[in-house]
Amino acid sequence: MGLFFLIITIALIFLIWEIASVALSITGLAHDKARFQALSALTGTGFTTRDSELIISHRQRRAIVMALMIFGNIGIILILSNIIVSKTTVYLFLKLGILSALLFLLYKIASHKGLMSKLKGKIEARLLKTSVFEKRAIGEILNLAQGYGVVELNLKENFPYIGHTLAESPLREKDILVLAINRDGITIPAPKGQRKMQAGDTLFCYGKLAGMKELISRQKSKKGAKVG
Repeated sequence: MGLFFLIITIALIFLIWEIASVALSITGLAHDKARFQALSALTGTGFTTRDSELIISHRQRRAIVMALMIFGNIGIILILSNIIVSKTTVYLFLKLGILSALLFLLYKIASHKGLMSKLKGKIEARLLKTSVFEKRAIGEILNLAQGYGVVELNLKENFPYIGHTLAESPLREKDILVLAINRDGITIPAPKGQRKMQAGDTLFCYGKLAGMKELISRQKSKKGAKVG
């Protein structure tokens, strides 16, 4: 019974970590940074001053991190108490061995990009169905200059320039530079003008915020619209 409880506890902690990572990424954090911040809060290792400002200044992130701190402390206490309360030394070492094996297995799972990408997609879809989170077309905006910033643009099927190349789109005319494209989990850095845009692409752009917000508005208002 004790071993079963140990396995379930560790599996739940891992699942909570992944859910919190996706939740933080929905608020605008890059997913890699979101996973690191979630793990830091879950294990109680803390943040740097700059990273703590990203959390404290955002209401949803604060709530997520506070929940992680609580769950993390409870989880650590449960795991330690389960290991310590062992009838024999052999049973204690058996639990430690199982704990090490589980941690290694979870590390291998977390390192598998394909598997984690699918898990992230399922968790994100579930979270976005709740009223707590709302997927923003514009990700975290960094005000690098007045009126300019870095924006994460998620292309939907009704985006008017789907199937067109970057050069054919009005992005450059609107002072918008595409820094990279994320397509099916693969990042295409510094895409050329001949690169065609596809539904589901995520464009990382730098340029005028007004121009990018205008594109977002057109995508929302023109359902099923085509360039013509």
